[in-house]
Amino acid sequence: MKKNILIINPVATDKWNATDAEYLRKCASVDTCIKVISIEKGPISIESFYDEAFAMPGVLGLVEENKNNFNGIVINCFADPGVCAAREICCKRNLLCAYCRPR
Repeated sequence: MKKNILIINPVATDKWNATDAEYLRKCASVDTCIKVISIEKGPISIESFYDEAFAMPGVLGLVEENKNNFNGIVINCFADPGVCAAREICCKRNLLCAYCRPR
């Protein structure tokens, strides 16, 4: 069964999308499709709590927009901006929205 995984880079640049996708595709199983996207409006990098908060609307918008099209969504940042709220958006589906950093 093919799995579709969405990787959200919570920054307003696509600078890392291609390299992230290339790396993750090498790690994924053959039946897994990886798509990497970035938010349109927000910080260029996440360096502070303000940056996290600034990224959240874009992250949550992408989660809401894509929740029915993927088997899993990863917010690709150790600061995990919006992960708890994203889990609430996805709670009615069997959709994984995971933390990047250990809890």
